[in-house]
Amino acid sequence: DNTTAFSSSNLALEVNNHVATLWLDRPDKLNAISFEMWGDFIRAMEAVSANDEIRAVVIAGRGKSFCVGIDLASLGSAPDLSTACDIRLASEDALFGVRETKIGIVADVGTLQRLPGVVSAGQVAELAYTGKDISAARAEKIGLVNDVYADADAVYAAALEMAGEIAANAPLAVRGTKFVLQQGENMTTEQSLLLNGLWTMMTSLNSEIGDRPLFSVFSAHPTLSRSERTYTH
Repeated sequence: DNTTAFSSSNLALEVNNHVATLWLDRPDKLNAISFEMWGDFIRAMEAVSANDEIRAVVIAGRGKSFCVGIDLASLGSAPDLSTACDIRLASEDALFGVRETKIGIVADVGTLQRLPGVVSAGQVAELAYTGKDISAARAEKIGLVNDVYADADAVYAAALEMAGEIAANAPLAVRGTKFVLQQGENMTTEQSLLLNGLWTMMTSLNSEIGDRPLFSVFSAHPTLSRSERTYTH
């Protein structure tokens, strides 16, 4: 299956072997992100979520740039998108930057909230205060990207290979691992271990709850307090 229920003039969605590729498809604008494009992202991910065959998503850009960043006719930025991803790969000629201070605004679409979870505080401050671009080699050095490849074709091939490896694993195990990692960011070790154990216990009861997604069981109304150190549902 190479199609799914989604259409847009800004994005294109392809599905193959449990892996979706979401293409930024404004090559004439160097894939700059506009308000309309942000809305299309929401619809695209809703389409992905509705397709049970999709287990991993690769986000890539058509044309010579993945994403130039801010569309000055609106708002949006490549770092906001890339830092929202679990894994980042780049070509040798890629540049990365938080450029908002260069045009007299404060980055406000998620970069300042997500970037500190990816690189150190000093690296965040340097990028955000100066507004300068850094090379792919520097981005790899500071942990902003996982790996650097020779060109765009090599990056896309590597991304598809990695997505295929993820998609080949048990979907519920991958989903649970991601959930525990994300929720654990604001928990103590003890709390995260408790959540981990609860997830494992619930998945072992899968035969009793049928095909209901276990992710919804845990994310419906979770409360895990640092002071109480209890989990309620």
